[in-house]
Amino acid sequence: MGRHKEGVDSFGSERASVFSLASYATIHGFHPLGFCLVIALHLAVIAAPWYVDWRAIFAAIVLFILTGELGINVGYHRLLAHSSFRPPRWLKRTFAALGSLSLQGGPITWVSMHRFHHRESDGALDPHTPSVSFLWAEFLWVFFDHPNFLDLKSKISFARDLNRDPVIRFIERWHAASNLLLFAILAIVGASLDGTRGAIAWVIWAGAVRIVAIWHLTFIVNAVNHLWGYRNYKTNDNSRNNLWISILVCFGEGWHNNHHAVPRSAAHGHRWFEFDLAFLTILILEKIGLAKNVQRPPRFPYPENFSPKGGVYP
Repeated sequence: MGRHKEGVDSFGSERASVFSLASYATIHGFHPLGFCLVIALHLAVIAAPWYVDWRAIFAAIVLFILTGELGINVGYHRLLAHSSFRPPRWLKRTFAALGSLSLQGGPITWVSMHRFHHRESDGALDPHTPSVSFLWAEFLWVFFDHPNFLDLKSKISFARDLNRDPVIRFIERWHAASNLLLFAILAIVGASLDGTRGAIAWVIWAGAVRIVAIWHLTFIVNAVNHLWGYRNYKTNDNSRNNLWISILVCFGEGWHNNHHAVPRSAAHGHRWFEFDLAFLTILILEKIGLAKNVQRPPRFPYPENFSPKGGVYP
């Protein structure tokens, strides 16, 4: 299945070398404030061993599950980006709010970029292809503008369904302020428990350590799972299933070739040994009446006439 041709960027054609995207980024659209924020949070992580507080660590684990595993993996990814299931509106908005607290952008920004990645997977315009470099795919790409997404209007063109919801528009607009508010709440809680040291510990563990962990566990899939692993499907990109990433990112994001082949499937694990905790979470929601129209993959072994969708979304 061929790639779509619309949305050609301002610096060249879709057939341009994958290096052209990185070259464009290094000349235009570098975000120094974002870069400084990332450095600051990583420095805070380095300081974490000097501020061990088990209550703060417990809060970090709880918030990691809520904002990362549920907010990003189940919410932003499987629900908002791919419509893998249909929850009540209040729950959909809750997932969007939780995902926004992981400092990966608002729901419209995240979803539009992810859908574009599926459409252009491993091509010249893929925002985070490892064809540029491993480090580019794993993290460096976030410091630069993509030429197809220079303003909110261009992002909305890939997420019109989300833009119709005024609450999700509100979350998109105020996601940065929401993260600042959460950090302030963490500092206040920590200070109430153990003074200044407690405030620092809670900000470091439940704030910085949590966010940095979610960042790297999310972005490592961009790099590793387009380089190494096995393939169940002959997709038109280099997506791979990787057991080690699936163990590391226990919510099933490591079964990446499966996901690129059947993007709308709520299950990323398609074979008996491909454990997928996010799908089990969705099945629990379905069981208690909070998820309908749950999308399922074809049974393995796949029928001869099965055609993987490759980079097409959702």
